[in-house]
Amino acid sequence: MRQTGDWKEDSLLTPVSLKELLVDAINHLDVGQTRKEVEPFVKIPESLSIWSREFFLDVASRIKCK
Repeated sequence: MRQTGDWKEDSLLTPVSLKELLVDAINHLDVGQTRKEVEPFVKIPESLSIWSREFFLDVASRIKCK
């Protein structure tokens, strides 16, 4: 993440920091535009109808870090 500039801190990336970055990215995501970009690569495009900001935040909340 340092190579891409997404993590500029000197400290290590912690599970808490990772979740904060993920939530921030989701909150800035244009879900509709993302769906349009992904549709050509999905066999059943209707399956993307579940995509929403709330959906991604729910999925992110379930990520477990060791």
